[in-house]
Amino acid sequence: NLVKIQRIRFGGRSMGTELEFLAKDQETLYRKFWEPIDEKLSAEKIVYASLDGVYNTVNLQTLKYPNSPDYVIDRKDLRIVTNLKDILEYKKRRKKFARKYAELFGDPQYNLDSTKKGGIARLPGTRTEVEKIAKLLRAKGWRVKEFLGRAATERQVKNLDSPTILHIATHGAFLKDVSRSDNENLLGASGETIAENPLLRSMLIFAGADNKSSELGGEDGKLTAYEAMNLNLDGAELAALSACETGLGEIQNGEGVYGLQRAFQAAGAKTLLMSLWTVRDEATQRMMTLFYSILLSGKSKREAFRLAQLEMKKEYPEFYYWGAFVMIGE
Repeated sequence: NLVKIQRIRFGGRSMGTELEFLAKDQETLYRKFWEPIDEKLSAEKIVYASLDGVYNTVNLQTLKYPNSPDYVIDRKDLRIVTNLKDILEYKKRRKKFARKYAELFGDPQYNLDSTKKGGIARLPGTRTEVEKIAKLLRAKGWRVKEFLGRAATERQVKNLDSPTILHIATHGAFLKDVSRSDNENLLGASGETIAENPLLRSMLIFAGADNKSSELGGEDGKLTAYEAMNLNLDGAELAALSACETGLGEIQNGEGVYGLQRAFQAAGAKTLLMSLWTVRDEATQRMMTLFYSILLSGKSKREAFRLAQLEMKKEYPEFYYWGAFVMIGE
């Protein structure tokens, strides 16, 4: 219940005075989920954790020590892995990218028919995000392909050329409650089918999702986790899903998260950067720009992510801004 309360409060409501309230929630969550573990860690600074059950819905680094200004991130370098093998692989790969090739997606034009009113709001800030990241990568000798506006299609994602880095900035969705009795054609399947298959309930939204168009090549603009499992990501060192709630999915004890997380790992991505809640455009842009800037300076993925979070924490002290993203995998 505590986790459910935490997530509901992040649903795009005006934050303001609520932030002080939320900080108290983080102290409560610390006592519930981290204190019993923390007591056994002693002076350890780097902690590897393979999460299960409800722990997949909480960013442990945002939990706050009672009667202290410190969060877990201030005292521990917490690294989330899917299994123990990730630790060994991480140590082998931590130094350099063997291939400098990136594919970036942003600001999809959800409504391709100007004569019809669209229901999905554009995200112009994601265009700026992609353009800034592309500039940073090219300055370091990377080959970069950008897909923006009408070009940011589901079909184009399915035609990925095994990029080393895949960055997707768009809307994300997780359908938590689907009625089995819903006989309408939802995402091309019945409510019963979707309710039974959690991989059909997590998705990323691309160009044309508001209306059908011949430009979509037979796709609907909604890339489900089920479809994402077949992406060509065998050479992907990093898949960054800069969208709302991309880290969410159906939790099954002992099996992790059935959603985009499981799908992109199955497709071959070695490390995932995903979100647990919605964050304002400007804060997300800043976080991503910091991360790539530090990564390209020579730091490992893990080091770059933590340093970017700590820098963001200086600019945006409230955990809501710097703690939305989690890194999972190698």
